[in-house]
Amino acid sequence: MNKTLIGALAAGLVLVGGGLLLARRGTAMAAQEEEAPLFRSQVQGAGRLMVLEAREPLRAVRWLPPLTGGWALCQVSTQADRQLLGLFQDGAFVRTISLPRPEGLSDGFFRQAEVREAKLAQGTLLLLLSPEGSRREGSFLMALGLDGALKWARRASAEHVACEGSNLWIWGPTSAQKLSFEGKGDAPDAIAFPPEVDAPQVLLPTAKGFILTHTKGLSAWQGPAGWTHTAAPAPSPLGFPDARGLIVRSGQALFWQPEPGTLLKVTPEAGVIGPAEIPAPADPLEAPLLKLLGADDSGRLWFALARPSLPQASSVAPPPLAPPAEGAEAPPVPGAAAAGPLLSGEQRTAYESRLKGPMDRLYTWNPGAGELRSFTWSQTWPRLGAPADLPIPTGDGGLRPEGRGWLAGEDARRWWLPLTALP
Repeated sequence: MNKTLIGALAAGLVLVGGGLLLARRGTAMAAQEEEAPLFRSQVQGAGRLMVLEAREPLRAVRWLPPLTGGWALCQVSTQADRQLLGLFQDGAFVRTISLPRPEGLSDGFFRQAEVREAKLAQGTLLLLLSPEGSRREGSFLMALGLDGALKWARRASAEHVACEGSNLWIWGPTSAQKLSFEGKGDAPDAIAFPPEVDAPQVLLPTAKGFILTHTKGLSAWQGPAGWTHTAAPAPSPLGFPDARGLIVRSGQALFWQPEPGTLLKVTPEAGVIGPAEIPAPADPLEAPLLKLLGADDSGRLWFALARPSLPQASSVAPPPLAPPAEGAEAPPVPGAAAAGPLLSGEQRTAYESRLKGPMDRLYTWNPGAGELRSFTWSQTWPRLGAPADLPIPTGDGGLRPEGRGWLAGEDARRWWLPLTALP
């Protein structure tokens, strides 16, 4: 073979190789464009601004409440029927997760699926999905790693998911069912709620079962030991028509608030130990208005001020203007409501005057230290450096203390504020 032919072949191989290399680079560049970050996150004042930067037409954007450990999720549904999750920690964008369609889940369900609830435990995201605008097809529970890998999935006849440690429960208006955290084996039969449980509100897993708040009081299911129940205390004459019972854990202690102004220490068996000795606020009128929001990861309890209706008639005694003094005799275990006097004219006038003022004060209390601290959104807001178009919060502002931060804004633009930035 002459030198001319060899040279021509070599040149051809160089061109072919170069073409292949360019093709590979083109493919890599296309993949890089496809995997472009779904969100941009940057420092904004005392928090972080999270901005959606989708490159395809979208059908829906849904933010989930902050999760434990400072994690946050945003579900983004595209018109190409892709279901994406933006994953954040402490306001910093971590990654985009493309939700896989599990076996047994129809295309129609998956296209319309909304993440109704999300929990995070032991490095696992638990997502409860239901069809958009309808629950006729029931729900589906998915377990994902923080890298987006599907661990397991199953149908779930429930509206809520609760998880503490490795104890995983799904529940609804009439029953609760325990699932394996690893997704192994068949689920045991659901635990039907007895007649003593009416309109369940919050379920908290315990070592032996679960404890449940509802409109009649507090109930606990303890496996073979069965059920125990405690009736709610007499309602406040201040009137809280939208009161919702809450049960939270702070360290090893359990606190139950059946309605604002009442906070009780309870056992995992739904027994009442006694009232929580919260220091009195500077304004004694605010003590009966304290609405429990939850506990943060340091064990502090957070409270906002509930707005009472001040009804004209009541059959129960008014609450004290301040909590019982230390060493005072504890009230009896709550039972059936007893008849009592109405609000006095002086009390009514005092509260009517108080309700004309701002209700944006929040309180924090560390049960171990006994300190009650407070701040108002209006006074704190100017130094936080929030986005100019974000309004000052009113009331509790939707704060979820267990999430380690406050999340607010619009679908395409959210601001994350760590709780440590608040007084």
